[in-house]
Amino acid sequence: MGRRALAGLVVLVACLALAGGLALGISAARTPSGAASGSPIAAPSAANASPSAAPTLPPSASPRPSVSPTPGATATAVEATVVARVPNCQNPLGWDYAVSGNDLFVVCDALNAPSPYSGPGGPYIARVDLTTSRVTATYRYKTPMTYIEGLTVENGGLWFEGIFGGSGCSGDCRGWRRVDRFDIATGKTTVEIPDVGLVGSSSGYIWVRDSLVENGPLRKLDPKTGREAGRIPFNMGGAQFACGSFWGTTGTTLGTPDTTTTVAHIDPVQGTVLASFTLPGRLRGLESVGKECWATVEPGGDDPYTAYYADHFVRIGNSGVEDSSPIFQLENHSGTTSEAYLDIQAGSFWLVHDDGVATATLQRVDPLTWQPTGTQWQTGASGYQGDPFAIIGGSVWVFDNDGGISRLDIPLGS
Repeated sequence: MGRRALAGLVVLVACLALAGGLALGISAARTPSGAASGSPIAAPSAANASPSAAPTLPPSASPRPSVSPTPGATATAVEATVVARVPNCQNPLGWDYAVSGNDLFVVCDALNAPSPYSGPGGPYIARVDLTTSRVTATYRYKTPMTYIEGLTVENGGLWFEGIFGGSGCSGDCRGWRRVDRFDIATGKTTVEIPDVGLVGSSSGYIWVRDSLVENGPLRKLDPKTGREAGRIPFNMGGAQFACGSFWGTTGTTLGTPDTTTTVAHIDPVQGTVLASFTLPGRLRGLESVGKECWATVEPGGDDPYTAYYADHFVRIGNSGVEDSSPIFQLENHSGTTSEAYLDIQAGSFWLVHDDGVATATLQRVDPLTWQPTGTQWQTGASGYQGDPFAIIGGSVWVFDNDGGISRLDIPLGS
């Protein structure tokens, strides 16, 4: 989710926890929901779940000594060329999208919204043809929502999670959170399920969990009808299908000095924990990098100017942390608008600098040296967004400064 209102987000998360609105994924909004492509993710097995055959470190392995990134091959940032854009498509929660075939489904909200979370008519989902970069359809719920928090595509259906009302609810929270299905071809709403949150899609099912009951089971739904097809026990705060496996996470409370994340590798058929381990910091989402599984880690703690910005990478195995990058000295200090953090996109490691006003720079990180490498690209980045970029359909997309998203001519092959 966007970083511009971190203090407000701490309050928001607290409200969600009290309301039973559990964190439904490891990653934040800049990372799309699990199974964003709409393709089933295979259940873990001994054959396909091992992310790497490299020598492993014990699960408690700490990051290597810290490093200060040095300029890459290009000292001066090169402004990226905009090749296409989608207007009126900002999102204060960051990137939420899914890709199915040649279509991008992305959560949009108008820039001239009367509040940061609700444009005229509320947020909507745009369907964008990735060949032409043109919007071919829009999907909007019949009652304006405050915001849309996640989406996935499966078997001709667009599933999304919506929130009604303000940043939290008190007392009776029934109806405040819901999951719905649009038929992609007709644009009609065909399934409406109140009081659940969307986990993602995997193995041909849509996975949801109760938003009113803490540590409730995960339910798998038929992607056409929404009928329940089974459930598994689950008692962790976050859930994600990634790297060919199912994972659960539980983290310490936001805004506290001590921060750790407990990670569990879970059998999605029985719900049994195959292995679990704890690492320092806040894990921000698992991503495939080749045959390996990597994640970024935020330091956590009670300083919002440093706690929420990932400062190192870790490689995750089935039962622990197998390797770690050094800790990057990124200098996110109180009183500044400039932000720097690490990200994983499209199987590559990135260093992002966002000035918090109008521009961001993107540069790859070499996993052999853990130093920035290649061209440093300068892009537009709307000031309240954070999360300025996502790699979708082989292209870099950014939130631009004119209320839309822009597709950039940034080579990704090297």
